[in-house]
Amino acid sequence: MAGVAGVQKKRVVFFGTPEFSVPSLQKLVESNEFDVVLVVSQPDRPAGRKMQLKASHTKEYALSQGLSVATPEKAKEASFLEKLKSVNADLAVVVAYGQILSQSLLDIFSGEVFNLHASLLPHLRGAAPIQRALMNCDSETGVTLQRVVQKLDAGPILGLRRLKIREDHNATILFDELSQIGSELLTDELVRYLEGSLKVQEQDESKVTIAKKIEKDEARILWNQLEAKYVKGLVDGLVVWPKAYFLWKSKPVKILKARLVGGNDAAVFGRTIEAGRVLMSDDGLLIVGCSRNSAIEIVEVLPESRSRMTAKDFIIGFGLNTDDILE
Repeated sequence: MAGVAGVQKKRVVFFGTPEFSVPSLQKLVESNEFDVVLVVSQPDRPAGRKMQLKASHTKEYALSQGLSVATPEKAKEASFLEKLKSVNADLAVVVAYGQILSQSLLDIFSGEVFNLHASLLPHLRGAAPIQRALMNCDSETGVTLQRVVQKLDAGPILGLRRLKIREDHNATILFDELSQIGSELLTDELVRYLEGSLKVQEQDESKVTIAKKIEKDEARILWNQLEAKYVKGLVDGLVVWPKAYFLWKSKPVKILKARLVGGNDAAVFGRTIEAGRVLMSDDGLLIVGCSRNSAIEIVEVLPESRSRMTAKDFIIGFGLNTDDILE
């Protein structure tokens, strides 16, 4: 298929699964330089209360655009590799696909496989860069377009875009913003690279950090070990899953939203607060002491087997008092 001024469009195979991937696929579909000949996504998975099979966001979008879709259980399956060869693509783009691609798959595209990663590489290589950036209390994050090599997230960089992390950012908001920024980076830099006007840059291995997969047991808030800013980072980073929580009367209470108070200094209330101890302000705020004389305001919670509620409703409904201790 011809693009602008009769220039042949580059034939692309797109690998992606979650909602994060969709803006990038949409940009490629709408561009004049690329022809998406196949979309590869994870197989349909059980979801919802009835655990009915549900297609990924990427597959749903691809089908709505009349694109060909493949959903191999394993991307290294011989039958799938043969299918990839048969579409005669020029390159592949990977955006949050969910599987590590084998060398035999990369070889099909002669090394022209490109990945959009949600961090400023080489910082936060790995499975959970958005969550880890928040949990680390990083001041900025971003997206990086890299050429894929066998070593995870270690390929040469085509370009990156930076984003300052704001007070109101949580994982949900960052996912949305970075997916949009990333889609623009992808098409802009990929076109420049294919035109020969972009020079790739090798990653500095001395600056590598890892964004390991999120584990459920990381969600428990340890008030006496974490400063308030890191408690907020935990709340914001894990807001999608598994959600940061504390125990009240031996029952888990998940925190959906929290705010720093007093510039991370609990003494603004005229007293320091013991880690885990509750202080209620005159205007009904729920404040909890954290490590190093810091404090955090709990704004919204999700108690076990209950609906989400404001901190004020939680105080009334669960009988919290000043000087109570949260576990």
